Parts: sequence; structure tokens; C-alpha cells
Amino acid sequence: LAVQKLWLYLEPVLTAPDIQRQLPSESKLFMFVDHEYKAIMRRASENPNCLRVGNVAGQKQMFEQLLDVLEKVQKSLEDYLEFKRTAFPRFYFLSNDE
Repeated sequence: LAVQKLWLYLEPVLTAPDIQRQLPSESKLFMFVDHEYKAIMRRASENPNCLRVGNVAGQKQMFEQLLDVLEKVQKSLEDYLEFKRTAFPRFYFLSNDE
């Protein structure tokens, strides 16, 4: 669930063309996660038996790896937003979600 929650949070932000230009390496990392996450979800939707889907070899490690990458991307995004806030103080009135 942590991967899904973070993916849902980052997906609309990191698929925006302007953010992709500003954070190209983070966007590439997110695209890797996006591809892998969607492949896992596609396999899950094709097989409604949750025990079979959940017991795929290496899947737990894949989710752990995806979560690590997403957390790094989120940290980079927060650092970028903080940098923008120092340049434009009025951004301090906006949360990271906005």
C-alpha cells in the first residue's frame, strides 16, 4: 500500500512536462517505477486469485525497491520545491500538495 500511495501522489506531478524538464533524472526514475508498478497491477487484474498474485517470486523485493526509488524521488521533489520557495517566498503559503 505504501508504494500505491506514493505512486498516486507523485504520478500527476512527475508526468507534467514542465516538471519533467526541471527534474529529468527523477522523472526517469519515476517512469521506471511507473512501468514496473503498472505491469504488476496488470498481472493482478488478469488473475483475480490474490494468493497467486501475491506469491510471485521476487515480488516483495520489487515492491521494496520501488518504494525506495519513490521515496528518493519524493525527497528530490521536496528539495526542488524548497529551492523554489527560497526564490519565490510567496510559495511558502502553498503546501507541497498544491
